[in-house]
Amino acid sequence: MRTAALLGLLLAAAAASLAPLAAADAPQKKGKVVGGPKDAVRPEDIPYIKCQVCQLLSKNAWLQVKEMKKASTPANPVDENKVIERMEKITTGE
Repeated sequence: MRTAALLGLLLAAAAASLAPLAAADAPQKKGKVVGGPKDAVRPEDIPYIKCQVCQLLSKNAWLQVKEMKKASTPANPVDENKVIERMEKITTGE
């Protein structure tokens, strides 16, 4: 039960970290993003997580998604499925 809840938390954090990528593709209206995300998860939020294991996993997830973004290219962009696979590996210890 706890692993499933943790996986949900990690997936939400990872998906939110991809929000700026989605906002870049969103339609523009007078310099503002229409229908884009309002806030993204930030690494500064990690200290507010009470559980030390959850903090460590969240920080690790954040860094891995950041590395995935750096390694992405227009021909090979980071998509949600790749992030989900990476987060599942974090929680299973692979």
